[in-house]
Amino acid sequence: MQIPFGSFVKETITFPQDPSGEIWRLEYVVRPERSRFEPIVFIFTSTGVNRGDDLEDLLNPRVRALYEPLANAGCLCVWIDLPSRADMTAWIRHTCNEPNYDLGGLTALRINIALDRIRQLGRGDRNAIGIIGDCRGALPALRYLAHPECESKYVALLSPVTELYVLKERADAGYSDERYQPVLLAAGANYVTEILARKLSKYKLWMCVGNNDQRVDSRQAIGLARGILGNRLLLPIPPYPIQVPFELLDFASHIELHVLPSLPSVFSTDPDQGDPTDPTDMNDQRSGPKPMPNVLGHMIHFSANQLAGQWLLSQFMNL
Repeated sequence: MQIPFGSFVKETITFPQDPSGEIWRLEYVVRPERSRFEPIVFIFTSTGVNRGDDLEDLLNPRVRALYEPLANAGCLCVWIDLPSRADMTAWIRHTCNEPNYDLGGLTALRINIALDRIRQLGRGDRNAIGIIGDCRGALPALRYLAHPECESKYVALLSPVTELYVLKERADAGYSDERYQPVLLAAGANYVTEILARKLSKYKLWMCVGNNDQRVDSRQAIGLARGILGNRLLLPIPPYPIQVPFELLDFASHIELHVLPSLPSVFSTDPDQGDPTDPTDMNDQRSGPKPMPNVLGHMIHFSANQLAGQWLLSQFMNL
């Protein structure tokens, strides 16, 4: 049942167990009245809204920066619980121990079920589907892009996890032993190969990463983009930290890569002081700082969220 949610309405729908044995949910936010043209945007983040936790994370300022401009423009914004509740340790464990584990396939199954339900509700345009993948949410988005049943032509990635092999969770989960390296590397190579085999020129890909992101590894994210552009796997790239932030725009018309400065290693999240990643709060200094670590250069400027949404809207406008 739809309930009011600010100037929008939202609804949460729970589905029975899928082949992974998990019960999962869909939530969408949209204008009350159907727009004449209503693109569908799936948003995969690291917050509870994609992890089977508190769906009120939709009030998180960083999440709102992703969906509010899109919903205001007439898009139907959708969240689903990601496989294994977006637990990267679980993804690593499944990949290492289950030869047939298919993160992209499980994601595709849930997306297709969600799309069918949205169609039953008489909402959304299925010929205009986009995905935003933030941090860990980027990996299922990319693997979905490589899946034969992928219906999305537009994918925007923010500080993306592109490869399980480089994550610290590998050691935390006890899979740092050399015998697991070929399995994890092959899983990454396989999905990239599938993306290339399916001719990414049919799709549009936008990516933004910090110039010194040691959490997801800037080299991996940039290397993925360059590899796709070069129609081969990862090309040699400069070692990081990259000293001069740079921007690569619209190579071959189907991929757009932005490299922004990683934020300082410590920044304030005191609401009275303002959010330093929000340009509207940059000068708000009403109280003393309460520093919070920016883990391994992973955070980038708040404006990147807005750029991702603007890019998606520009793609829909060209349909």
